[in-house]
Amino acid sequence: MRTTDLFAALGAAAALFAGANAQEPALINKPGSAEPIILPREIEKSDKKATMIIRAQNGAQFDVYIDGTRLGLTPIRGDIPTGTRLLTATAESFAPIIEPVRIVEGDPIEIVLPNEPLTPAIMPRITQNIVSALQAQPNNQHVSLMASMTATDDADAMRMLSRAEQIGQPSPLSLLLQGRRLQLDRSYDASLAALDRGLALDPNYAALHRQRARTLTQMDRLEEAVVFASKAIDLDKFDWNNHYVRGRILVQMKRPELALQEYRNALVLLPGNQLVISAIEEAQGATPQAEPAQQEAPKGE
Repeated sequence: MRTTDLFAALGAAAALFAGANAQEPALINKPGSAEPIILPREIEKSDKKATMIIRAQNGAQFDVYIDGTRLGLTPIRGDIPTGTRLLTATAESFAPIIEPVRIVEGDPIEIVLPNEPLTPAIMPRITQNIVSALQAQPNNQHVSLMASMTATDDADAMRMLSRAEQIGQPSPLSLLLQGRRLQLDRSYDASLAALDRGLALDPNYAALHRQRARTLTQMDRLEEAVVFASKAIDLDKFDWNNHYVRGRILVQMKRPELALQEYRNALVLLPGNQLVISAIEEAQGATPQAEPAQQEAPKGE
């Protein structure tokens, strides 16, 4: 079985797509090989399949698609049609994955997705990869949703979300983004309705539970909010954002000592996160005999 670590491949994704568009050879991150491949202009059709296993590096939950068709949440094991395929994966707290993969009959492949924080420093690369992916597969709904997730301009985010909704049926991710947008617009009931539609499609989607907790918090329905935040952690304990959101709710519930524990969990998962460190300092101010924030050292994975 081939095992592919996508850390190196992410940086080369734009070059891969550029090569495909120009019909020039492009390289896939295949350990021990520099075999050239070309990403087809149209999605290949094939009756042959091979087994693919997809998991995240530290167990976090990613939403995974092949050529715009949703496979589900990691970890995933399934039979994928052979040929050159576009693998895309999203997790709200991490950088999106955009990677061409070659599926060969009788050659199982395991793909390990990196948990790379989505920071301003990598946004130019991510943006270029998304643009290249849209050029290669303009009707790929998931890539349009990626563009909406990472857009820095509200108008662009809305435009790409609308584009995605026109391409295909609502997905858990599209309803998550819709719910988040409605929450920001203070349309709280509509936000909850969108999120509930998403949960009807996939009740194990942790980010939907987390966003529902955020919306309920804005409505001052804290007892309900903490239940959904806890459910998000149950489904994905490896996403720092789940712990952070539950901590924020617990602070508002006047339970800073429990909030501190959630913030500590978040800091273990993403060491040095200034948002979490600031939240720790805030919670410590309401907790007698708390340790200084700078002493909150990662405990290991």
